[in-house]
Amino acid sequence: MIFMKKIIKFGKSKPLFLAILSVVTIMFLLFGTGLAKEKSAAELNSLQDSTTSGVAASSLENNQKSPVPSDNNPASTKPRIYKKDVLLLKFKPGVSRAKMKNTYNRFGVSEVKNINDVVHVIKVQEHALEKIQFALSHNPVVEFVEKDYLMEQNIASNDPRTGTQYHVSLMHYPEAWNISTGISDVIVAAPDSGILSSHEDLKNVLLMDLALNTVDHTNNTEPTHYHGTATAGCIGADTNNNIGIASAPWHKKIIPLKISNQDSGSAYISDMVEAINYAADNGAKVVSISYGGAGSSSIKSAAAYLNQKGGLYFMSAGNSGQYEAYQGYGGNWPETIIVAATTVADRRALFSSYGEYVDISAPGSSVHTTNAYGGYGYYSGTSFSSPVAASVAALLFSAYPNANHVEVEQALLAGVTDLGTVGYDVYYGHGRVDAYGAMSAMESMIPDTTPPTVSINSPADGAKINSDTTILVGASDLYGISKVELYINGQLYNTDYSGENEVYSFYWDLTNYENGPYDLTAKAFDTSDNTNTDLVSVTVEKDTNEPAIQIIYPVDGSTMLEKFIQVTTETSENTIQVDFYIKGDYKATDTAAPFTYKFNSQPYDSQTISIKTVAFSSTGLSAENTSIVTIGGSDDDESETRTQCNDNKDNDRDGGCDFDGCYIGGGPNRAWYDKDEQCINSADTSEAN
Repeated sequence: MIFMKKIIKFGKSKPLFLAILSVVTIMFLLFGTGLAKEKSAAELNSLQDSTTSGVAASSLENNQKSPVPSDNNPASTKPRIYKKDVLLLKFKPGVSRAKMKNTYNRFGVSEVKNINDVVHVIKVQEHALEKIQFALSHNPVVEFVEKDYLMEQNIASNDPRTGTQYHVSLMHYPEAWNISTGISDVIVAAPDSGILSSHEDLKNVLLMDLALNTVDHTNNTEPTHYHGTATAGCIGADTNNNIGIASAPWHKKIIPLKISNQDSGSAYISDMVEAINYAADNGAKVVSISYGGAGSSSIKSAAAYLNQKGGLYFMSAGNSGQYEAYQGYGGNWPETIIVAATTVADRRALFSSYGEYVDISAPGSSVHTTNAYGGYGYYSGTSFSSPVAASVAALLFSAYPNANHVEVEQALLAGVTDLGTVGYDVYYGHGRVDAYGAMSAMESMIPDTTPPTVSINSPADGAKINSDTTILVGASDLYGISKVELYINGQLYNTDYSGENEVYSFYWDLTNYENGPYDLTAKAFDTSDNTNTDLVSVTVEKDTNEPAIQIIYPVDGSTMLEKFIQVTTETSENTIQVDFYIKGDYKATDTAAPFTYKFNSQPYDSQTISIKTVAFSSTGLSAENTSIVTIGGSDDDESETRTQCNDNKDNDRDGGCDFDGCYIGGGPNRAWYDKDEQCINSADTSEAN
């Protein structure tokens, strides 16, 4: 939707007006009490991230070789924490509420929270999370599904003190203020671990009537960790008030948003998404989150929602000090602005992560900002480069209140100071943010009058549609697409605000559409509201026959002795997939005939159980069949011989690791033991249920 960051590269920016920086040695952090000093130092030390050695990092930067992802990156090998009974998903535009409900019922899940239709938070049974996530990821009505990961703040080690707010002169705030200090209040937010509302340099800019804690849904946003007050000072400390420090915009208000109640300050993605959406709904033009989360589809969707409301979303790049690759990024996501960190010497901070996902860079080493004890301190990490960059965007919004978010981003990128390799590179992105350069670019911006390009890629003109289908629309523009609308026979069907690699998708639910001809029209809007359309004509020829299904094994009323039972079905030709349930619990979906499912009977020993199968046609019609069987215990024969195979292979090809041994004999229904002979080990997930 917004600026094509990886297509347009900026060269060297306007001449710089760098002043020679005097280095001031600061021996102690200026906290309110000695106890506070010790606490902050301990917290900083405990949160230090590992970085590459100075030699290795300098060598990479100076030689500008193409980086290679590291297999021993601490950030990528560290176990990731997530909620074991929660999934985050988004339905495709066009999916009806009824079909959403049917999807929930099908997999036995319930909706906990619906965040503006951007992200649905669903409750699942813990033991079935992986299976349900896999099934939903292949469901045509679902745009994405992912776990609710716990994200840490992007804080780095506390570097030697180099001077009070060196970034103010380095980024040319005074020169930018000579153009304009802003003419209207701009609303910003830095959702984090809480903000000290009584801080002398924050209290007059906080919108306490809008304060929200997304974890417990109270208005308590006081800090449980120092991180939030520090990032708030970077994005919007009170300026020109004869107190403390300055931020880029003179006229701004901060929405206090708390996304973590934990002592560590870590936050779940779902709470981050809710905060972004809340900020967007309450007029925020700039939102910066200094946590992990790059690569999260849920955050991408929330950022797109903020874009839709006219705002920009900034996020820190991370502090692994290494190359990071995020699956699905395709080099970059236009909805997000990812910020790497630089130093007082205007070079890459060695702790700063880098990769194709980085958009820009900003000072993040020894940044002087507000602290949670009422004073000020020096902090390092991309946690602070993100709100510093966001602060410049806030100045642009304040100085040019009629500018849209894409124009502000264009100016931000056009006005950077190019560091490293000429043009875009993975260390600095398009360059280091410069306030004066951005303001100058804003002044000289030429209005965009060129319409976008748009085409309906699927279905083809003249196609015959026999089932619910996904309509794919390609749309692109030099400065970005804001939205794509789909019309069916002239009536607006739905709108997609967030394309993936310039492709926008709509799920066409044919339930309320009769067979016959239809015109599909796609209308693309660029960020300056220029439009263009494309049309195809198709014919709906739905299959109105219900599918048929019969469980042929095990037969109804039988007693089963095998440890592993393979449920086998016979279905009609129009069956495209079959769901399997044991005792009413969803277990698996098979999408290819013959439709089968194998399960371990041992947990149901000496029980009478129901095995239900549900067949689906391409039009969503369904039919079911159930077998009631008795699990009669093991058919082990003491005369059988156990052979120790010692091969550690999946001999029965059921997806589970074999136990160190196998049975010989017993006919075709004999099965290999998995790694855990009793099927109670948590690692034995393929047969545990």
